[in-house]
Amino acid sequence: MYYTDETFTAVVEPSTRVLLRVVNAGLNSHLFFKLAGHNFTVVAVDAGYTSNLNTDTLVLAPGQTVDALVTTAAAPGSYYMAVLAHDTMSPLAFAASDTTTATAILQYNGTSSTNPPAMPAMPSSSDSGTANAFYFGLRGLGAPAVPAPVDV
Repeated sequence: MYYTDETFTAVVEPSTRVLLRVVNAGLNSHLFFKLAGHNFTVVAVDAGYTSNLNTDTLVLAPGQTVDALVTTAAAPGSYYMAVLAHDTMSPLAFAASDTTTATAILQYNGTSSTNPPAMPAMPSSSDSGTANAFYFGLRGLGAPAVPAPVDV
């Protein structure tokens, strides 16, 4: 994978597996992250390995990192990676919430950039069901082995 400077485009080879390390560098908002036409396999959260979680939407709390594998098996072309704030405030505040979507592009190597990228269907900014499904789907790898006896 490599990046082009002027368009924030990540260029990938078809039929490969790519590790995305997604970071929510924000201060206050949980974020939804999607990649049009692709699914993720979450393998780590905050540098701790997890059981594999297959999902089409990543949800990140402020300061959180998620490591997810993406298989580039979609039709050759360009796809938007998009992020949207998850509004966790009361329903009365939803009307005033920010519904801005930030994007970058994942483009398969050897494809033309003349066609517009496909945009993922983003969840509603108030979609707590999607956020809960992601967070409640995360599982650790089990209890770590602690050597015994422990003397210090």
